Amino acid sequence: MRAIVGILAVVLLGTPLHGEDAARDVIERAFKARAEKPELLEKQRLQIIQSEGKIIDQNQNEIASLCEMHMEWPKNFRWNIDMAMPDGKRRVQMGMQLDKGWRAISGFPSEDLGLGDTEEFKMEIHGRWLASLYPLKGNNVTLSLMRDNFVGDDEVSVVKAVMRFCPEVYLSFSKKTGHLLKVAYRAREQGVDVRKEHLFSEYKLFDGLMLPTKLIDMKQVGARPNAKAAEWKITSYKFVEKFGADAFAMPK
Repeated sequence: MRAIVGILAVVLLGTPLHGEDAARDVIERAFKARAEKPELLEKQRLQIIQSEGKIIDQNQNEIASLCEMHMEWPKNFRWNIDMAMPDGKRRVQMGMQLDKGWRAISGFPSEDLGLGDTEEFKMEIHGRWLASLYPLKGNNVTLSLMRDNFVGDDEVSVVKAVMRFCPEVYLSFSKKTGHLLKVAYRAREQGVDVRKEHLFSEYKLFDGLMLPTKLIDMKQVGARPNAKAAEWKITSYKFVEKFGADAFAMPK
C-alpha cells in the first residue's frame, strides 16, 4: 500500500511540475509580458540591435565597446563590435550566412570559419535566438518546467527548451512580471567547454514589444568561477521587413 501511495504521489505531483503543459503556461505568460499583441513577436525575426558598454577580458581589463547585431533568424546573423583598445579602435565582425560562418578583424584578412568554429558560433547564436522567445511558439521545441530558482532577488520559473541537434537552453522567467531574466546554456570556445548566461533587465517598450535595455553576459570556463564577460546598455531595437542580399556576407 505504501509503495502504491508513493507511486501516486510521483504521478500526481511530479508530472505537472515537469510536463510540457506546465512549461507552456509559463511561456504563454512570457509572450503576454513581451508583446501587446501575439503577432508582434514575429517582428523579432528580422531585427538590428545596437548597444554600448564594455567587454571584460580574462585579465579583468574593461574595454569600452559598441556592438551591433543583425539578425534574420534562424539562418543569418552578423555581429559587429568596435573596441577601444590601447593601440586604437579595433573592429571584430563575425557572421553566419546559411550555415557558413566567417570572421573579420581589422588589420587582418577576412576568413571563413572552419567546421569546429562554425559549430561553436552556432551554439552562441542558438542561445540568443531562443532569448527572443519567437521560436518558442513553434512545435519543434520540447519544453520542460524545472525547479523554481532565483535570479538575484527575483523568484523565477525555469523552462528547459530542447531543439534537435542544439544545446539545451534554460530560460528563467520572473514570477512577478513574466519577463525573461536569464538564459543559460552550454557552449564551446576554441574547443573548451563553457557555460554561458545572458542576464536581462530594465525592460522598456519598443514598437509594441517590452524588451530589455540592460544585458550582462556571464561565462564559466571549466572549474573557474562564473565571471562577467560583458555588460551592455541596449540603445535601440530596429525591426526590418527585409535585409539586403549581401547583409550577412563576409566582408572582402
